[in-house]
Amino acid sequence: MSARYSRFSKAISPKIQDTSVLKIIFVPPKPTPFTLRFAPTHTFTYTASRWLDEPHHPLFDRIKERWETRQAPLWSSFVTAGKNEALRKRVVRSWLTRRLRQTFWKSLEKNGYGKDGTRLEGSARKDDLYGTAQFLADFDGRLLSIVEVQKLMDSAVGKMISVHKQSLTYTRSLFAPENRKRVEHIKQHW
Repeated sequence: MSARYSRFSKAISPKIQDTSVLKIIFVPPKPTPFTLRFAPTHTFTYTASRWLDEPHHPLFDRIKERWETRQAPLWSSFVTAGKNEALRKRVVRSWLTRRLRQTFWKSLEKNGYGKDGTRLEGSARKDDLYGTAQFLADFDGRLLSIVEVQKLMDSAVGKMISVHKQSLTYTRSLFAPENRKRVEHIKQHW
């Protein structure tokens, strides 16, 4: 991430944070199928810097609009990491990220959330899962069965949900739709 990226990402949208706020919250044992970085706020992804670094890029306006109009409470991104020779092959990278994406969606569903972090009907969850999750797929993940990857993903999603619960701060609650009227009332009578 360059200094220019930070400057432009703040200029693009003050409500979307820089990728530096994403913290590693789950690294499974070796062989490692993925690393999870999570923040309970919305952040740009690492791959967005290709367009956001240069305001004169032909896709800059389109990408800027896309980021500013995102409505989903949970933003997820899956990227392949590593310097293995096989990762040069697109089919291997696609297969690794597809496995992660599918296991992530299954884990969310097991925990009462939809693919975009919204609470599923009939779920015991009280509110949506809010934030940004970035998964870095590792080539070593090919050594594990899908069942093993699913168990690790279930654990990672559990940690992500606990971080989300801990982060529900006073500031976040002020902007919740049910509290907006109360906040406006307090401002008027202060």
